[in-house]
Amino acid sequence: MMDVLTPVFRGEWEPYGAAVCCTPPPPKAMTLATLLTAPALLAAALQAYARHCGSSDLRPVASAWSRHYLDALLAPAVVAATLLRHRFALHHDQVWLELDENGALRRFYLPDQGRPHDSTNVGARYDTLLYQHLAPLFAALARLSGVAPKILWGNAARSIDSILSHIAPFESAIGQPGLAAHDRQVLLDSPLGANGERNPLYSRPRFAPLPGAALNDHGEPVTLTLHRQCCLVYLMPPQDYCEACPLDPQYCKKRA
Repeated sequence: MMDVLTPVFRGEWEPYGAAVCCTPPPPKAMTLATLLTAPALLAAALQAYARHCGSSDLRPVASAWSRHYLDALLAPAVVAATLLRHRFALHHDQVWLELDENGALRRFYLPDQGRPHDSTNVGARYDTLLYQHLAPLFAALARLSGVAPKILWGNAARSIDSILSHIAPFESAIGQPGLAAHDRQVLLDSPLGANGERNPLYSRPRFAPLPGAALNDHGEPVTLTLHRQCCLVYLMPPQDYCEACPLDPQYCKKRA
């Protein structure tokens, strides 16, 4: 784990920060740039993951592979950028990846511990992660599998939203309330990104009445916030729709 992360990733949080380090990469590791410029390597990883998942449809396989990847990367990256005001070297030619026998991400190896980046500009703190790391990765996954890029960006948005929600309580400890709310507004709730272009993380929030729920104090049905994009997990046996899936038939005709 990166030294800067240890004050946050302790106890039950420790596993969520463990996949990012700056020790020398093992012999079989490769840079993300190598994986992206050698389609056969990424294709082999997806095929191995498909066998692990028991699915021949590469669209949900690529989505599931990306969610595993994002689970390992985004908790450390978002905590560093938003809460700790620290920036890691995450450009695709700086990050080394170690994959496991199923083609899934095992660990990231960064060139150094990064450096403080105390900027109120969200784009300055997140541009490398979003546009020099995730954007080329998602483009390559989409080309190989046929999955829509919006599905992959939806996976990223869901993960970032969850992380920002969990780190909000830490803000009082450092005396800087509102950091997560500010970054969420720019990263997830604005149609335009911090760079002034279309924000790939944004999609219109979706709501649906909670099945079987009573009315609230205003006499209105209690609503459930749906995921902004489906992750396609329901296409892989023996999976079903995940909780709050916007494609779940029980919500499709009721959502707002």
